[in-house]
Amino acid sequence: MSHQKSLHSFFSIAKDNLSKDREAPEGQYIPMPTSKNNGGKTSPSPTRDYQPYQPVRPQEQKFTYQPNQSNTSSFNISLEDCWTYALPCHIPRIWKKVKPYLMEIKDGRISTTFKLCEVIHEFIQVHYSSTLRNLNLQVLVTFLDGLSIDQTQLFFKKVLPFMAGLALEVENLFKDPLFILKQNRAQIINLTKRQVACLLVHMFFCTLHKQNNNQLRSDCNFTNMYRDSRRNKVKLEKIKCIYNYFRRLSGGFQDQEIISYERIVLKPKTHGTVNLDFWKQSTKPLRNCVIKDKGSIEDENDAIQVDFANRCIGGGVLDSGCVQEEIRFLIGPELLITLLITENLMDHEAVMVSGSEVYSKYTGYSDTFKYAGNCEQDLQLDSFLRKDSMVLAIDAIDFSRTGSMKTQFKVERILREINKAYIGFWGSELETSQFRKGIATGRWGCGAFRGDSQLKFVLQWLAASQAGRNMNFYRFDDDELKDAERIVKSFRGSNVKDLFGRLIEYHSLLFKEGDSMTLFDFLQNVD
Repeated sequence: MSHQKSLHSFFSIAKDNLSKDREAPEGQYIPMPTSKNNGGKTSPSPTRDYQPYQPVRPQEQKFTYQPNQSNTSSFNISLEDCWTYALPCHIPRIWKKVKPYLMEIKDGRISTTFKLCEVIHEFIQVHYSSTLRNLNLQVLVTFLDGLSIDQTQLFFKKVLPFMAGLALEVENLFKDPLFILKQNRAQIINLTKRQVACLLVHMFFCTLHKQNNNQLRSDCNFTNMYRDSRRNKVKLEKIKCIYNYFRRLSGGFQDQEIISYERIVLKPKTHGTVNLDFWKQSTKPLRNCVIKDKGSIEDENDAIQVDFANRCIGGGVLDSGCVQEEIRFLIGPELLITLLITENLMDHEAVMVSGSEVYSKYTGYSDTFKYAGNCEQDLQLDSFLRKDSMVLAIDAIDFSRTGSMKTQFKVERILREINKAYIGFWGSELETSQFRKGIATGRWGCGAFRGDSQLKFVLQWLAASQAGRNMNFYRFDDDELKDAERIVKSFRGSNVKDLFGRLIEYHSLLFKEGDSMTLFDFLQNVD
C-alpha cells in the first residue's frame, strides 16, 4: 500500500465515524458539540468513599487532524475556548515576541549558553504580566556546560537551529488550534511525527501558554525541569534523554509517519455493563499469563505496553518525578504530547498512544535513573503509517493516604480497578494487528500509590482475560509476588468467574472474619 493511499484510508476511517448530522470538510477537524455533561468534574478523591461509576453513553465522535489546512480563512482564537489547545502562533501577543527570537536561533545568532538562557528567560516571561526575578535555569546550564567541545558545536550549529526551524513551522503545521481529548468522549487525534516534534520543541523553549481549562495540565513547558532543586541529578539525566531525541531528529527522520493519541471510554454496548454480576458470571477463559523477572515492559514491542499513569497523565515528568510513567515518557518523548491534549482521566477511561518510538536507553529508577545512550528500534509500519507500538495509560487509585490497606479489597474499589484495566486492555478501535496483541504490564499502582501487588496482579489477569488477551507480567523483584506462577498454575483451565469468585470470597474473609491471610495464600488454598 502506498503512503498516499494509506493516509487517505486512515483519514477516511476517522471521517466515517463522525456523527451523520455534522459533515466534516475534507481534511479538517470537526470540534465536539459543547455539552455540560461531566464538564469540570473530576474522578473521586482516593481519600473519600469511592462511588462506583454509573455508565452513561459517551460522545463517540472521532476525528483526524491534517496539517496545512484551515477550517476558516481567518481564525479568531480566544483563550476562553476550552475545547482546543492554543499554540503560540494562535496568541498574537505571544507570537509577536517569540517569533523574532526563534528566527535568530534558526539563523545561528544564538551560540552560547548565556544567550540561550536569556532567550528562554524571555520566553517564560511572556506568560506573566509582572516581571520575573531570579528565574532559575540552573539544570539546563549544567547540561550545556557539561557538553564536550564537539558536542557544544553540534548543539549550537546544528541541533538548536534545527529545533528553532521546527518551532517556526507551527504556523503551517497547525493553522488552527489543536483539539484536545475531552473527558467522556471517545476520540482519536492523529499527528505526523513532524507535528509532534514541533510541539515538543515548543515545550523545550517554554513557549506554550496556560490554557483556560482546569482539566488540562497548567504548565506543559520544561520550566520546572530546568529549575534548580534537590533532585538536580535526576533532572539532568532527563534533559539528556530529551536532547538525544532532538539530536536524532536533526539528522533526518520520517516526518510524515503518524502517531495516534486515543481516549478510550467505557461503552456498555461494546464492553458490557461492568458491574459485580458481569464479573461473577463471566465464562471467558483465563488467558495465558507469563511471569517475567528479566527485561522490561518497553522491550515488549509485540504487546500493548502499560503505562502506570497518573490521572493527570505524565505525573511528575516535567519536574523531578522519575518512576515508571515518567521514565517511559522520557525515553519515548513523543508520549509527552498527551500532557498537552489530555484532560484528566476519569474512572471509566484510558489513553492509548500508537506509533511512538523509544529513543533512549536508561539504567536505574527514581534517584538512580541515568540516561544510558541512544536506542535504535526496528519497528514495522502498519497500514496507517504508524510504528507498530502501542502504549496504554491507565491510572490506579492512590492509596498512599489510606490508613488501612484492607480498603483496597472493598468491592467498589475492586470494581473500579478491574474495570479501569479492562477498558484499557480492550484496546484501540484502530488496532491493525492480524492477531490480538498481548498485554505487557507489572506492578501497576504498587509503588508510590501503595497498591497491593497481589491484588493488582489478579485484577490485571482477569481484565486481560476478559479482553481476550494474553499477559506478560513483570514482577520487578517483588517478594510479595514470588508465588505468582503457582497462582497461574492453580487456575489453569479455569474461567474469569472462577477466579473472580474466589477474590470475592477473600473479601468476605477479610472484612467479616478479620483474617490476615494474604490473597495468594488464600487462592492457593483451593478446596
